[in-house]
Amino acid sequence: MHLTQSTLIKFRKEVIKAFGKPVATQRDCELLSRAIEEQLKKRIASHTLRRFFGIVSWQGEFRNTTLDLLAKFTGRQSCESLIHEFTDQENLAEHLVRLQGEGVEMDQYYISNSLSTNVEMAPAMMAGHMLLIRLEQGDIQRVLGLLRALTPLQRERTTYYSISSMLAHYVGPTFHKVNDIRIIDQLLSSETYIDIILSFFVPVTELGGGYGLHIDRLLEKSSNKEHQAFGRSLKATHLLLTGDHNGARAEVSNIDLTQTYFPILQGRIDVLNYLLNAESKPINQALVPIKNQELFYFKAILPILVFKRRKDCLQDVFHQWNFEEFEYNHWLEECVYKQVKLCKGWLHAMNGELTESKAIIEMLEDDLWPKDYEGISLRVMAETRKLW
Repeated sequence: MHLTQSTLIKFRKEVIKAFGKPVATQRDCELLSRAIEEQLKKRIASHTLRRFFGIVSWQGEFRNTTLDLLAKFTGRQSCESLIHEFTDQENLAEHLVRLQGEGVEMDQYYISNSLSTNVEMAPAMMAGHMLLIRLEQGDIQRVLGLLRALTPLQRERTTYYSISSMLAHYVGPTFHKVNDIRIIDQLLSSETYIDIILSFFVPVTELGGGYGLHIDRLLEKSSNKEHQAFGRSLKATHLLLTGDHNGARAEVSNIDLTQTYFPILQGRIDVLNYLLNAESKPINQALVPIKNQELFYFKAILPILVFKRRKDCLQDVFHQWNFEEFEYNHWLEECVYKQVKLCKGWLHAMNGELTESKAIIEMLEDDLWPKDYEGISLRVMAETRKLW
């Protein structure tokens, strides 16, 4: 078989890598010949190896059987499969040069390529790191390119909840500091930004700051029903907790209540709709958690009931659903469960059961919380201590 000079050089390097040391002398070839025979039970003469490694001059071609044995020594199936690898690398090099000519950045390409085969934490967090660098540089076009590279994660954001949430917690605070309307609007042109950053890092207590500005622009720019429901439910929560029931009711009236949304959003919408429009029936008839997703469904519900001092509703919820039976599979789910415990601590205090209430608060008061859980958790604890 005829090998080009570049292919022969690469082939030699693979054999040397498998052998574990350089091949530059007659003695090296003899040792390599023995190693091949021990491993494959077939022999390549040392003089053939001298020709292969250019130790002696050779203008001829190597037998296919010889090259196949050498390829198998490197762990490949055949010489042909090894040469295909070399060809693929050359093709990739050409492809990358072409992409660069088309303005596609290498970081964007590699992240997109990695996530298209398997959605994993490492490439997602590398994308997050690059997003922060590009954002700091003010290179919004590259930011948008990196967001496009995260499309495979965005399409399955609930399946890979922990990855989506970790990414959002890493980059969200920096993105929320952006207050230039033109840049915010560019970011909101990316559904990836909305679905796995804005919607996964949700500091409800910061709606008066930069995060709130992003939500306001989202409501102006997007006609997507889920985006509208997300933004309007947050604004309605803020208005309800500040005592503006009419304003909150107006926001909820603009949500399509016939749709089914992801658990946290659905829970927030259901409790808002109940408190603003449907109090004539028991709260347990208004709440319909999705099976096996109960923890996240109640994540937004219970703190709202605490802040509105709805002891009656909270008591009915704890009577109807046994939260001790709900399993959590990772740290974020555990944090939701701990927020449930905090709300139970408030209810104990409202019922005069101060020993039980203090035990819960003291157990959780020094715990580490995700940034967008922290404000709510601290507020529930503060409301509970007022009752002691």
